[in-house]
Amino acid sequence: MAGVDLRDAVNRFVQGLDRRVETVVTNLAVAYVGEVQKLMETSPRGGRTYRKIRARGTKLRARGLMPSAQDYIYHTASAPGEPPAPDRGILVNSIHYELGVGAQGFEARVGSSLAKIPLALEWGTRNGRIKPRPAFRPALEILRLKAPAIIARALPPQGAGQ
Repeated sequence: MAGVDLRDAVNRFVQGLDRRVETVVTNLAVAYVGEVQKLMETSPRGGRTYRKIRARGTKLRARGLMPSAQDYIYHTASAPGEPPAPDRGILVNSIHYELGVGAQGFEARVGSSLAKIPLALEWGTRNGRIKPRPAFRPALEILRLKAPAIIARALPPQGAGQ
């Protein structure tokens, strides 16, 4: 019997749908990582400002020399409730995403390659020594507002260039 092989058509449709879903998940993960990093890098700082030695100054001190004024930098820390203030960028640069396939399909995990530091900053410590300085949760709220546009850009209307 002549006609369309329905199985092939369904398989092509599912493969195309998988690629589109993977694109959406990837775009959302990239946007989320960017929002977390942007909050850390650009949020106003209400914590204390202190002077610290640059790495070069540390090497001078190790050789028994006193650092000069140029060996110092000033850093303003975040206050409790504000996103962490980057110092050397180690935390900001550690934020990444990983794509995978879970029980419900494509998924992205966003986190940090640093062990416990991001958790302590996001939620605070049990002993109260570090107060919460959330960045991941506020970034998720921002992403919720931007998600419809991100999804719409990743999923062109049916029939458009397919």
